[in-house]
Formats: sequence, C-alpha cells, structure tokens
Amino acid sequence: DTHDRLAAILAEQGGCAVVSIDYRLAPENPFPAAWDDARTSLRWIKDHHSELGIDASRIAFAGDSAGGNLAAALAQAVAGDPTIAHQLLFYPVLDGSCSGPSFDDDHLGFLSSTQMRWYWDQYAPGDLRSDARASPAAAPIAPGTPPATIIVAGNDPLHDEGVAYAAKLEAAGIPVNLQAYEGAIHGFASLFGMIPLADEAVANGTAALKAAFAQQ
Repeated sequence: DTHDRLAAILAEQGGCAVVSIDYRLAPENPFPAAWDDARTSLRWIKDHHSELGIDASRIAFAGDSAGGNLAAALAQAVAGDPTIAHQLLFYPVLDGSCSGPSFDDDHLGFLSSTQMRWYWDQYAPGDLRSDARASPAAAPIAPGTPPATIIVAGNDPLHDEGVAYAAKLEAAGIPVNLQAYEGAIHGFASLFGMIPLADEAVANGTAALKAAFAQQ
C-alpha cells in the first residue's frame, strides 16, 4: 500500500509489468526473512511468467530504501544470469556499518541517522550486518552483476553509501549511472506529481529501465 503509486508510475512510464513483492518485515521477521522472500519471488516469477503474461527473458530489479537493499543484494546473488537486465536503486540501504560521512550530518528530512541505525538493529543486529545478503556493500562485486542506476538524495544519511557503491560497481567494470539530487530528502521519489525533483528522478529511472529492456 505504501508503494502502490510508485510501482504504478514505474509500470506506466517504463512500459513494463511490475511485480511488487510484499516481503516480510522486521522486527517480527528479521534477516534473512526479507532476503529469502526476494529470492523466492524471483524463482516464482520465472516459473509462473506465462500466467503473469510477462517476458521472463527481460527482468529488472527495482526498489527504494529497504527495497533497494533487497534489489542490490539479489542482483549480486544472480550475477551472470542473462535474464537480469538492470537494477534500479532509489536511495538504497547498502551498508550496515552506518559509517559513511553523511551519517555524521544533520538531516532535516524524512530519515535521520539515529532512525537508520535503529532500523538496522531491528533488521540485522550485530554481526549479521556484515552478511553480504544484508549489506550489499560488504560483498565483492562479481562479474556479470547487472548494470545499475542509483539515485541518491543529498539530504539523506544514505547518500554517501549510495555514491560509494556506485564507485565500487564502476571499479568492477559494471556499467552504472549515478544520479544525485542534492536538494532531495530520503523517500522523495514517492512525491512525484508534487515536486519537480521527484518527477525528474522517476522519469530518469523509468528511462533507464526502458533502455535496459530494449538492449536485452
């Protein structure tokens, strides 16, 4: 329910089907429940693609915030799968260490550094944060990891880990398009239709999806 509008605009502007996964949430279902749901969902989509009326040879992962975490982790797990065309990450959660410089800044937007650390404690406390399935930034980038579009917000504690992850992908030879919106807050893409920055970010994200599917 929280992301129905965003899923719908990705489908409309991207010219693609969107399967929105209602994965289990912490603290009732901590790591690796959400990861297991993401991995299982991909298998299910491939097995049932004809029922869904979709092309299983052209799949992209997309997500924002915690959904971006799952999309990035899944993209790494299936590196080399030729059916995966792209990963579209809106201000993703990538690094459980919460040590990026932007965590030291004061953020007046939707998400604070204190909140983010608390969320990690509910999802993957302690040593679990270093598991690559929980912290995609902790893993080496495998050959064949899908190309990425990463959208980051300037007024967001997650800003620097998104930038660092883009650099890590690029260093590993993975095509990556980093888009930084310095005046934006965490979660801003869901405000499309209300603020121009969100409209621009969504349009750029869906353009990346269309281009990736066209090349597949």
